[in-house]
Formats: sequence, C-alpha cells, structure tokens
Amino acid sequence: CKGFSKHLAIQYGDDDIFTNEIMNKSNTRTEFSEEALVITNYENGNESIKETRLRRDFTKRFLKTSAHIFFSFERFSDFMFYAAFIMTALRGVYDNNLKITIIAGALFIIHYIMQAAVCHNASRTLNTPLNSSAILIYDIIRPFIDIYFRIIGHKSNIKNYTWKIRR
Repeated sequence: CKGFSKHLAIQYGDDDIFTNEIMNKSNTRTEFSEEALVITNYENGNESIKETRLRRDFTKRFLKTSAHIFFSFERFSDFMFYAAFIMTALRGVYDNNLKITIIAGALFIIHYIMQAAVCHNASRTLNTPLNSSAILIYDIIRPFIDIYFRIIGHKSNIKNYTWKIRR
C-alpha cells in the first residue's frame, strides 16, 4: 500500500488516514473491552485536548467517504432530533395542545434513557466512571462545541501541512 507515502505533506493524522485506507471487513475487527481501552494523559490539559480535536477534524476530510458519512450522520441525526423536539414542543404550547407537548417530552425522555443505557453499558464494559447527567449536558452543548471547532479549524488548517511549516 506504499505506507505513508500518499500523506507525506500532512503533519498529523497520517496514521489514521493510512489505517482507514487499508482496513476492510476481512482484515479488521472491533475489540470492545477494558483491556483494549486506551487512556491518554494530556500534559497541558485543555490546550492539548483542543489541539487533538483540531487535528482529528482536519484529518477526517481525508478518510474514505463511507467513514466520513458514517461519523457525520450521528451528529446530523442528533441535530435533527433536537430541532424536531423543539419545534414540536413549541407547536404544542403555541396551539395550546397538551397532547403534542406531552408526546414531545416523552420522546425526549425516551431519547435520553436510550443514550444513558448505551453509555452505562459501555461504561460498565470498559470499567470507567460515568456521570449520567453529563450525557444530557454534553448532548445539548455538543453542536455549539462542533461549530466552535469548525470555525477555529479553518484558521488553523495551515499548521497541519508539513510543507507550510518548513518554509
């Protein structure tokens, strides 16, 4: 596969892109266990986390289309759920229709319970702590975090190319 030769101009994420190119159903499997958990300790906290996120956002544009679509669909479906929930709840309040408002609220609670159950099972499997209230908070603020990183990511793209840095 010529290794990393296709990605020499990229400073970060070349390993992710290379792995994405050579992976397929016959040579790859998923391991979801405590032994497979990778824990990263960041030296300077939030600044390192921010830089890592910017690098991953930069790298994802080079991934195979199917992988990029797969990861984007989850965020898009969350956005559509919240948009539909807000519009339905507001419509119920505006029309003074208690049934519509209750249905919207019930769907929101079901959505949250399903997310909490998935996160709880993953937490138990990986033997990691879980704050259930943080799931809801993160789910609500994540679109704003994504927009923030998209904006500052456009400004920092130049740092991700080796030829731009070595000039």
